[in-house]
Amino acid sequence: MNHNQPSPTPEAVKQAIPNRWIPRRWKIVLSFLLGLLSVFLMFFLGETCGERAMFPGMAACFLISQYFLSRGNPQAICKDWPFILALNLPLLASNMTCLIVEPNPGAKLSALCMAILAVTCSYAGAGLAAKTAH
Repeated sequence: MNHNQPSPTPEAVKQAIPNRWIPRRWKIVLSFLLGLLSVFLMFFLGETCGERAMFPGMAACFLISQYFLSRGNPQAICKDWPFILALNLPLLASNMTCLIVEPNPGAKLSALCMAILAVTCSYAGAGLAAKTAH
């Protein structure tokens, strides 16, 4: 830190930088649509390349999607929970259906790991966006 510059006030750190390209409610709709797209991506990666490509591909998908949804907000982890929920909702619904209907215990474990990975990477994307906004 430069000793000649004054430190930012606490009010300036807590303020979100306005993202002018899309309103908040449309950003929630966009995050839900990205979540729907991620379900199809999961099935595509899982069927064509197997689980070795599906888990890293889905992790990257959720991390990058949440980063771009939350960028510019220094309080993204606390304030952008509707985007995280909307992004993960289609995948979590798909995984809950798999946990209820699927008789194979290996598939149930894979669905549970995918749900944990998706939520974790979404929060990591929000944290990365908050870190770069400071």
